[in-house]
Amino acid sequence: MRSLILPFIAATIISTPATAGPKQFEFKGLVVGSKTAPAMVMAALGFGCDDGAKGMKVCNGPVNIGSTTTARANVVISPKGILQRIELTIPSYSFDNVSPALMEKYGNPDRASSPTLQNGFGVQ
Repeated sequence: MRSLILPFIAATIISTPATAGPKQFEFKGLVVGSKTAPAMVMAALGFGCDDGAKGMKVCNGPVNIGSTTTARANVVISPKGILQRIELTIPSYSFDNVSPALMEKYGNPDRASSPTLQNGFGVQ
């Protein structure tokens, strides 16, 4: 699995394109840094939120990207109701199909990596 974190730069896919002025990071109508309520996440993405640490609201569930890819979304809302994060975990088998559309919308990545993962027994 690979992840996409908005607005933070993920090593796998996303960065801010060179444009005049600040770039808004928007996904399905939710804008990072804007006032957001759990009901807005439910309306936009179709899943609810639970209480997180330190008064945060944490929302997790499946979300469609395009017509064929289902990703896992993690959305975090601050105690003041500000959308802090939208993180998408995209299945590796569909990453190559989804990444061109994401790069068109958000710009080319600053860097990319494919780390070697290792389980608890040391197997890679």
